[in-house]
Amino acid sequence: MKGTSEIREQGYKDPLLVKVMRAHGFEELPLYKHRPPEQQAQRQRWFDLAKQRDGLVNPLPVKIDDIDRAAAEIKALARDIGADDVGIARLTPVMIRQGLDLPHDHVSA
Repeated sequence: MKGTSEIREQGYKDPLLVKVMRAHGFEELPLYKHRPPEQQAQRQRWFDLAKQRDGLVNPLPVKIDDIDRAAAEIKALARDIGADDVGIARLTPVMIRQGLDLPHDHVSA
């Protein structure tokens, strides 16, 4: 499925954020620099897990007999790595960055 959305860069790579920061005399955002240790640890865990996130999709998908059980397991794993709320939805082109082509049918967020 090919993406159709233009997505802005995040953090200091976002030119609009940098423009507003500079207009208000900031060279950095205090929120970005001074996070509580617990939040820093969680963000580091997400960063470490991201290295494993992107990879090949199994060319031989496994048939799921109990979709509710599979969804519950996925949601439990997401909560285990720090998610407060988890949902699963059918993927649509507007949910994908323009120029990307994903072989997935669903997304969890």
